Amino acid sequence: MKILVLGGRGFLGSYVTKALAHHTVITGDMRSGGKKHRQVDITNPNDVRKAVTGVDLVINLVGLSPLKQGPFQQVHVNGVLNILATKKPLIQISALGADSKSEIEYLKTKGVAEELVQNSGIAHAIIRPSVLFGTGAELFSQLDRIPIFPRLPTKVQPVYAGDVAKVIASLVHKPNGIHELAGPTEMTMYEFAAQYRKILPVPFVIFKPFFWIACTLQVARLSKNQYKSLFLNNTAAQHPAMITTYSDWIKKERKKIIER
Repeated sequence: MKILVLGGRGFLGSYVTKALAHHTVITGDMRSGGKKHRQVDITNPNDVRKAVTGVDLVINLVGLSPLKQGPFQQVHVNGVLNILATKKPLIQISALGADSKSEIEYLKTKGVAEELVQNSGIAHAIIRPSVLFGTGAELFSQLDRIPIFPRLPTKVQPVYAGDVAKVIASLVHKPNGIHELAGPTEMTMYEFAAQYRKILPVPFVIFKPFFWIACTLQVARLSKNQYKSLFLNNTAAQHPAMITTYSDWIKKERKKIIER
């Protein structure tokens, strides 16, 4: 089976391509190079049409960071329309909380994309993961740069990218349904940060007004979307295949570092 993994060189993409080792995998993103890689801009219909030539299934991992501002409509919606126009079976990576009526642009455009996929008439599966963790996770790179973290009460169920990749791999022959993937442990965002590294806690009542000002003024590309996201839990019923706990993974990673 020949599979095109859009966003295959990204964080989750590295896990997905590994899980698809028994298939012929072609990766595609904005970067060029590599025999089994195609340079693809999903907002360009011609790029997408050329990229899908000869493939049996498309896995779309392309998505903008919810932590920053960006052209969400162009990438999350127009990009998906270009993929759907090819009529190829699709596994679409969405997000927990995706809702076309959301006030948060990231979740709204993810929700609109889901509706387009569901109404397309093509074979499809939709994956909604909670906060992803693993080697190279975006949140880790953010935490590495800050010495403090607010005691955010928001609940998450961190899910290991390797477990998510295995679920995706299990669906390639028969993509179907919506799959909400959450890890086995529920925790607050502060607990997530504190388990990753030693970090100075900041009371939420102190952090809240400063973050609101930063988002309003769009400091460091922050936006009001990020402020609203502080109050949204990111939890779901645990998927049976989500077996890797965040705390166990962190301990193993620390042990690897010490052994080096």
